[in-house]
Amino acid sequence: MNLEKLNKKKSSVCKIFTRANKLTNNPKKIMDELESFYANLYDGSNCSLDSATSTFLDGSRGFPALTDDLKEICEGKIGYSECFSVLGTFPKNKTPGNDSLTIEFYLALWPLFGRLLVDSLNYAF
Repeated sequence: MNLEKLNKKKSSVCKIFTRANKLTNNPKKIMDELESFYANLYDGSNCSLDSATSTFLDGSRGFPALTDDLKEICEGKIGYSECFSVLGTFPKNKTPGNDSLTIEFYLALWPLFGRLLVDSLNYAF
């Protein structure tokens, strides 16, 4: 089995316990359970801040903030050359995501699909 398939298999959820505590391997039910879990996790109803967390997050600890000019630079669409130059900052022989594709792969094939990747990121923006 090649490395991509092996890593894909290891990063996939093949079985899951449902809310009814039954084990299932049905892909549709797995997706429904995962969607439900994360929807409940991030709905905000379970969010309570203790005093230590509130103190950390209240901004009074002197963390630097972006100036209006830097905020403006961060907004907007990504440029083709900007995206390519960021790829060059990643460590070699590492995979930036869970697709098992190395930085060398992205750099080698950038002329073929770089424009498509940047366009899709900007479309999502």
